[in-house]
Amino acid sequence: MITMIRNISILAFFVLIILAGSAWFTGGQIALINATAGYISAMLVVAASAFGYYRLVDGADEVTTNHNLPDITEQIDDKYGLWDEENEVPDDPKELLKEEKLRLKRSKRGLKAIIKTSKPAISIYRLIAYVILIVTVYKLISADIFDAVVFLLGSTVAPLLVAGYLYFRR
Repeated sequence: MITMIRNISILAFFVLIILAGSAWFTGGQIALINATAGYISAMLVVAASAFGYYRLVDGADEVTTNHNLPDITEQIDDKYGLWDEENEVPDDPKELLKEEKLRLKRSKRGLKAIIKTSKPAISIYRLIAYVILIVTVYKLISADIFDAVVFLLGSTVAPLLVAGYLYFRR
């Protein structure tokens, strides 16, 4: 893992130099600032997402899970819960209907369950990286030097770099 991070960091630095040089020669100082700011802020978002995912996978060794969803094979094999050994099926159809309605009400995800299961997806690292991205765009706009096309081209390079590295590494 450490060697992969080191290799991506070295590659990202060289790509940053190439991107900055090509932006300088094609569009001047404003293009250089926009492309570099887009690249660095997008690289921060990618790194924060990767780190959050790494922590999620690293924390998966715990006994407790992040959700209380049923096993997928059990759900496919016994779609309607007919073979559930815990519950006895009552003979009265009205009683069966009441129990089924209660079971469906309990299976709905409430706000508490949504917060509990979405905790890994909303990491503080990603939020900080997105705030940096928003502040960067705001500062460029307020300085009246924002060029959307060059900024987007610069910010597109970072995820493509990491995706390309991971694709060709395998």
